[in-house]
Amino acid sequence: MTETHTERPPHPELRAFPKYIDKRITALVFGDHDLLSGPGYLRNGPQATAALARLRHNVGKPIGADPSILTWTIADLPQHRPAEGDQPTDRELAAHTALTLFALHQQSNHDTSAHRLSTSFARACALLRAGSINAKGIERRFAAIQTSTDWDETVRHARGLVQLLKSGRQPLDYAHFAEDLVTLRDPDRATGVRLRWGRDFVRTITPRTPSSAA
Repeated sequence: MTETHTERPPHPELRAFPKYIDKRITALVFGDHDLLSGPGYLRNGPQATAALARLRHNVGKPIGADPSILTWTIADLPQHRPAEGDQPTDRELAAHTALTLFALHQQSNHDTSAHRLSTSFARACALLRAGSINAKGIERRFAAIQTSTDWDETVRHARGLVQLLKSGRQPLDYAHFAEDLVTLRDPDRATGVRLRWGRDFVRTITPRTPSSAA
């Protein structure tokens, strides 16, 4: 039987932007009276289920295409600098991307959260590869997102990897993934994210030692 986790886990203090992402995901998954009336997705809450469905249907779509999700993606978003004109800010793009991909990742999983702090995007991909018969395919997809310099292409590759992570029930840290997406949009800092992702992906995974029988 699959172990079910419906209570909010403890987590370390986060900076403002990743904290924003974490709070919204936690509300959707576990419930939160400030953002959600009723239980979260793990308890089959109807409002959470409907919100995640709307978010999921907006994967890859531009911000503003569906105004009903803006309360989850950009409302009260802590901005690095004030928004100007009609173009979305880097944080708005990152929040929209991370939260819609999370909704895709969480789909049909009412047992555990697809968001796990401290498991980076790249480490989640490495953990998935370690237990997969499709290791080469995961490596190709990861290499593609590492070499992508176009935003739409990066989102497309991220979606492909998230679909694989979903199939493997492998969670990742969406709060810091969103922060990484912001950094990737800065040409002067993007290489640092790719280096860190590369380290996390190739770092040795220690096999779990089976517990001895009592």
